[in-house]
Amino acid sequence: QGRLGLDRASEHPEKDLALQRLADRLASEMDLPEGMRIQVHYVDADIVNAGATLGGHLLIYRGLIEEIESEQALAAVLAHEIGHVRERHVVQSLGRGVAVLLGLQAIGVKGQWATDWLLGESAQLTLLGFSRDAEREADQAALEALHRSYGDVGGAIELFELFAERHGSESLDLWRTHPGPERRRLEMIERAENLGYPVEGERLPVPEFTTSSFASRIT
Repeated sequence: QGRLGLDRASEHPEKDLALQRLADRLASEMDLPEGMRIQVHYVDADIVNAGATLGGHLLIYRGLIEEIESEQALAAVLAHEIGHVRERHVVQSLGRGVAVLLGLQAIGVKGQWATDWLLGESAQLTLLGFSRDAEREADQAALEALHRSYGDVGGAIELFELFAERHGSESLDLWRTHPGPERRRLEMIERAENLGYPVEGERLPVPEFTTSSFASRIT
């Protein structure tokens, strides 16, 4: 945790609290293993991204939150990342990183550089990227959580529709290891229809983080 700086005092405690309360509510609907803890961190950076890392930590960037237009869409992001933690995709991805490190050493790349590559901040956050199967599992977890929490999965559909409209095929940080947003949107709709989940419903706004109403309302 120290290499990621997650052990330091938060610079945005009210934002962390608001996100944490929403994540806790979603996690309560996701059948997490006993003792599994989710901890959310707001990152004040103009990056359209979110990620899960070791120890159940989720990083949500300001640039992503600024793109989102409803609480349900924000919940879709959080539930997807919680899904990665629940299914232990981060640990599996770390295992792939170790395999690559051993391969680098086998061809003569040794020493501190190789270790730093594996354990550095960006490597711990996204590692080599999750597999397509892992992404589908996390999407499934998000759909189930949204349906249980809101009665519909429109937040996930809205999220990918929004990015498809605003960014098209542009490579966002969020999609570097994912299929493009339009393809994800269509896959989400098909999966929701197969599960019998409604894809439309009431949308709640994402209040300003700087107001106390957001943290107090999400209980």
